[in-house]
Amino acid sequence: DYSVIPDRIEAGTFLVAAAATGGHLTLKGVEPKHQGALFDKLQKCNVQLKVDGSTVTVSPNGTLRPVEIVTETFPGFA
Repeated sequence: DYSVIPDRIEAGTFLVAAAATGGHLTLKGVEPKHQGALFDKLQKCNVQLKVDGSTVTVSPNGTLRPVEIVTETFPGFA
């Protein structure tokens, strides 16, 4: 048996879109180990993250803060 890994960029796009619009979003089937750089930036932006196994929830945590982002190869920010 083999399972294809979740797409970290697609998951990240949904998480960032929810955060940018002040929304609440729960994604299932995420591999948190692949999202370390994104989670770090979201937390620095003042976004609340809850990780429970392969489920990730983002929600507003007050006013968003700006951060500097530099793209890199994995495991960096996509």
